[in-house]
Amino acid sequence: MRDSMASNVTRDLAIIAAVFIFATVLLYGYIAWYTPEGMETVYRNWDGPAYVVVARSMYDSKIIHALPKLPGIDRPSYYAQEFPLYPVFIRMFAFIGYEQSMIFVSLLFSLLFIFACYFLIHEVEPTANALVVSLLLIYYVPRWFVVSHVGSSEPVFLFFLVMCWHFFYRKRYTLSAVCLAAAQLARLSGAFFFAGFLLYGVLRQRSLRNLLPYFIAPAALGALFLFYGLRFGDVYIELKEYALHPITHWPPFINFFHPEGYYDVWKEGLLLLHTS
Repeated sequence: MRDSMASNVTRDLAIIAAVFIFATVLLYGYIAWYTPEGMETVYRNWDGPAYVVVARSMYDSKIIHALPKLPGIDRPSYYAQEFPLYPVFIRMFAFIGYEQSMIFVSLLFSLLFIFACYFLIHEVEPTANALVVSLLLIYYVPRWFVVSHVGSSEPVFLFFLVMCWHFFYRKRYTLSAVCLAAAQLARLSGAFFFAGFLLYGVLRQRSLRNLLPYFIAPAALGALFLFYGLRFGDVYIELKEYALHPITHWPPFINFFHPEGYYDVWKEGLLLLHTS
């Protein structure tokens, strides 16, 4: 019985990987052959180039000044908004080229995110068709399909976030907390999820001891801000830069109702990835 289940899981993962690779080849093939600039269109999709700068420089202002200037960015401190985990992975695979590594890491973690969702669905709702849901995750929503195939930190963030929930469901709280800390180092949005865990602990007081490891996440954020202090001379530089380009606003979801004056690029992304 166990061997049969393992075989089914292996088959499902192979199907997911095959569909994901097919969709990726189809997308890049079309872009490479039928768009004037080919894959340069993918490499230049924002925020990909900014993450490449961070991967190359690790926030060193001297190196940033020596690199080609990106449009609209006139100060090294801007890059404090681009959290380091995704650039670290880009740097790890930079032997294939920084731009190519950027895309490879996005694709790798997008697929790992879908795999993680597959296992989480099996854990939470064994009767659900995890294969069908996972296949839908490759394409839904359309903006996610784009984000997962360009330079972006969302795939890394979402992978570690789902793994955080996976370990939490299994009551392996330390591993869950480590994954949340990793998600925190991928995107500032991780702070909202720490607040959610903290609120959960307050509402269910018997869980407070189990939630103590989750303070690794704000500790990681604090360590990152101290590192920014060493690089840019200001531990609050990320918050100051973020204030110049705010994505989240109060009250929640106001972006969906205010016609102008707020972040207004793609609404479904704000719904799925941010507290707007």
